[in-house]
Amino acid sequence: MKKTVFTFLSLILVGFGAAAQHHRCGTTEYYEMRYLNDPALQQRMAAEEAFIQQWIKDHPQQVSTADKTSFPVLTGFESTGDVSKDREAYKAAKEIYYSTHPAQKPEQKVSEQEIKADPSVHKVTMVHISNTSK
Repeated sequence: MKKTVFTFLSLILVGFGAAAQHHRCGTTEYYEMRYLNDPALQQRMAAEEAFIQQWIKDHPQQVSTADKTSFPVLTGFESTGDVSKDREAYKAAKEIYYSTHPAQKPEQKVSEQEIKADPSVHKVTMVHISNTSK
C-alpha cells in the first residue's frame, strides 16, 4: 500500500514538473501577438532602443558612486563636494562642536564633581568598576 501511494505521488510530481517546463512567460506571448498585428512595431522598438543607447553614450555619469565621500551629520558642517576641503571643514566643525559639547566627545571622561556641578553635562553612561579582589 505504501509503495502504491508513493508511486502515485511520484508520478503526479513528475507530471507537474514536465507541465511546468512548457510554460512560457506571458510577456513573450503578448509581444509575439503585437508583432503579428503590427509588423512595424519591431522596427519602432529597435529605433527606440537605439535612441536610448545613444543617449546613454552622450550623457555619461559625471560622478560615480565610488568617487563620493560622505561625512556624518555634524552641526556647523556643510559639504562642498571637494573632499580635501570638506575634510578640513569637518575637522574644524568637529572641534567646535566638542568644545561646546564636552560630554559628547569620544573617550571624554567626566568627573563626578563636574556632574554634580552641572547635571546637564552627564550625557554619557558612567561605569564604576570596583576592585573585588581581597
